[in-house]
Amino acid sequence: MHFTEDIAEEKQTLEINLLSNSVEPKQVQLKQGKVLVTVKNLSKIKIGLILITPNLEAILETVKVYPPTKLEFLIGKMLLNNQAFRELFRVQNLSESMKLNIKSLTIMFTDLKGSTEMYDRAGDILAYKLVQEHFDILTEVVKAHSGAIIKTMGDAIMATFSNPLDGLLASLDMLTKIEKMNQTWRPKGYEIGLKIGLHDGPALAVVNDEKLDYFGQSVNIAARVQALAQSGEIWITENIYSSSGVKEKLQAYSILHEQHSVQLKGVGSSTKVFKCYANTDFLYDNTTSRSQS
Repeated sequence: MHFTEDIAEEKQTLEINLLSNSVEPKQVQLKQGKVLVTVKNLSKIKIGLILITPNLEAILETVKVYPPTKLEFLIGKMLLNNQAFRELFRVQNLSESMKLNIKSLTIMFTDLKGSTEMYDRAGDILAYKLVQEHFDILTEVVKAHSGAIIKTMGDAIMATFSNPLDGLLASLDMLTKIEKMNQTWRPKGYEIGLKIGLHDGPALAVVNDEKLDYFGQSVNIAARVQALAQSGEIWITENIYSSSGVKEKLQAYSILHEQHSVQLKGVGSSTKVFKCYANTDFLYDNTTSRSQS
């Protein structure tokens, strides 16, 4: 494996040999500057390599692997957005003073339309059952798309993802699976309407009630954008819309979307947002195929 950058005239080179029970050399000293590093696996087993660097992006741009293979990286943000990690990590003694600045985080808020009226019509027991079934669906979808449930608030959830495309795909799966749920309950006279908002931006990770939580303007914007949505709608900010792969997925799934400029409470300037909604054919055609993806 080679980690390379543009080599200066007086280039430094370093060769690291991975043996079956040791590494040679065990320690080296290098001058400041660019280095050509060659890592050779001389053992008979597959070796994993951990890179600790403040600038992962620069490393990724220059990695070359021989023989060619797929590189998989786990960064801190992905770990924080892993539901299994959050469930295990919550039992640890977290420091209340811990604060992490997350450079970019995809934040989702959801809510139900007409839940108060549903409790009135269906009664507490049945309405509670519908709401809990909806929570189970959302939790399953968030996990499937490498996200994490941060908290629930009444009939709403806050979830986070490591990138906007995961958040969008999770949103589409939620609408699809909620529609599948409604197909079961609609003949009995009951159904729920899901409203979703997505935003991507920096956030502050803190410990709140012995769990990891997020705060900041990006969280506020995501919540405000969700409040714009009606049943069956996903509202996304321009940060989401312009992210890699999002436009292509909207087009591939024939998701209707329209641009709006809105004034969000607590945000000084107007915000460009996009209202996305699936046509009926999409929901019915995908209640089986997408729910199994």
